[in-house]
Order: sequence, then structure tokens, then C-alpha cells
Amino acid sequence: MEKAVPPYTRKNPANGYYGQALDGRGEPITLTISRAWKYTSVAQDIVASELSQDSTLGNDYFFLIPHADGEVVCELENAPEGEQYTIDATEVTAYKGAAMPYRIRKILSAGTTLSNFSIGY
Repeated sequence: MEKAVPPYTRKNPANGYYGQALDGRGEPITLTISRAWKYTSVAQDIVASELSQDSTLGNDYFFLIPHADGEVVCELENAPEGEQYTIDATEVTAYKGAAMPYRIRKILSAGTTLSNFSIGY
């Protein structure tokens, strides 16, 4: 009997199952950025829904691409409003120059020390 495929996984016929995030149609979610902004400071909160007036681009969240060291205080896409998460300096440094796999709804100016980064979706 074949075991059931858990949600958000995809079957690999060569060696069984491996985890991979899937969208609502069962297709793999790849981190692809089609619009981006560069920041050199966080003077005020950066909110995904305020980035673009074009709702067809899907602006519920964005990805962070750090270019320097620092910490990021943020709200993640599916977290309750006001629940803060801190991406620590070690993780930011590890992803320097690459998009981090966090779906971020808001970067909070209070507590964020990362000063050179891009965001995109």
C-alpha cells in the first residue's frame, strides 16, 4: 500500500518523498521576484500592502534580500496582526545577497538594525 502524500510535499519517484512547498494547484512554490525596492534605512515601518497600488501583483507579503549585517523585526504573513518575529543577525548574514524564505507582511522600524537591503515580490 502506498503511503499518502502529506500536504505541501511532492513525490519523488526515484527515492520516495521529499518536502517542498506547493501552491493551491499543487505546483512547487519557487521564490521568484518580479518587482523590488532597495532600502538603506528603515525610517518608518515597511508594509507590504502599501508598496504598490497594483493589486494584480499580489502584495500580501514580500521577501527580504539582506546586503549587510543586522537584525530585522517583522510581522510574518500568516501571523496574527501585531505578533512580532525577529530575524537574528546570524541568519541575516547567512542569507546576505539572497532572498530569505520568509513571507514578510511588515518590517518594523523599531528594533530593526539592518540598514542595507532589498525587498521584493
